[in-house]
Amino acid sequence: MNYSTLCIGSLHNDIDQSLNPVAVLHWLKTGKKVAPPYYLHIYPGGVEIGWEAKAQLTCLNGEKTETHNWVYALKQLCDEAACDNNKAFGYIGFDACDSTQGFSPDKSTRFPLVQFFIPKHRIRIKNDAVEYIGTDCHLPEEIAQMPISQPDFRLPRISPCTEFSEDDFIHAVARAKQRMSYNLSKVVLSRYIGFDYDGDLLALFNSYCLQQKYTDAIFMDFGQVSAAIASPELLLQIDAGVLTANPLGGTRAAGENASENSLTEKSFLCDRKELAEHVLGLVQMLAELQPFC
Repeated sequence: MNYSTLCIGSLHNDIDQSLNPVAVLHWLKTGKKVAPPYYLHIYPGGVEIGWEAKAQLTCLNGEKTETHNWVYALKQLCDEAACDNNKAFGYIGFDACDSTQGFSPDKSTRFPLVQFFIPKHRIRIKNDAVEYIGTDCHLPEEIAQMPISQPDFRLPRISPCTEFSEDDFIHAVARAKQRMSYNLSKVVLSRYIGFDYDGDLLALFNSYCLQQKYTDAIFMDFGQVSAAIASPELLLQIDAGVLTANPLGGTRAAGENASENSLTEKSFLCDRKELAEHVLGLVQMLAELQPFC
């Protein structure tokens, strides 16, 4: 049975700026004493913040669940959330979607890294309107009157101490070419930036992830494990039993709108390099999904 109370309120800001989602989470942590687990999800057109676990699944050290099957345990948690008109939010530490094992934090052992929870409180922000699902019906009004001045809100700026230089990149390309084999169909070189920082991960999320181009930005804190992610595209989406794959293809930046993206897509068809990359991405994605679809 759902004991939550749905409370809907509208923001009436005196300032000509949208509500800063990082500022809202920072205020919840400092003013409302919100503790892990919690998450912040910034997606196209909206923001969602969830916290306080009604139910939780944790598998960090190879623990055996009651059913000895974490997949079944996660399905049970998701079914419980669905019955409550809620969601389960978290992560699975896989290296690939067809892998059944992950690495421990120190990489000494291999087992699934899984943490999910059903939030007791959720806030959705769209077009400066706040929808709250939980038991504190005064919260939307409090957010509208946040004691934080939006333009002046700042978290500590963190500068990287290590970066992937041009020489490092050239050497990495050379090593990748040497190691290419029949069983290795693709090598992805990602930019590496290191931060010498021991503190609130929200500041790192604010300094790094939100400065990148992203479709989805996610900040999760489970206490023992935290994650800050900025993803340029949604690669997989499952809805009503249908899985939609959108593999990354090409090296050009996304356009400002659908019309610009359409022109870019057409230009790809005349570019052998971009077309080859896109076809390779499709083939690899289909090969990984074939055992499940």
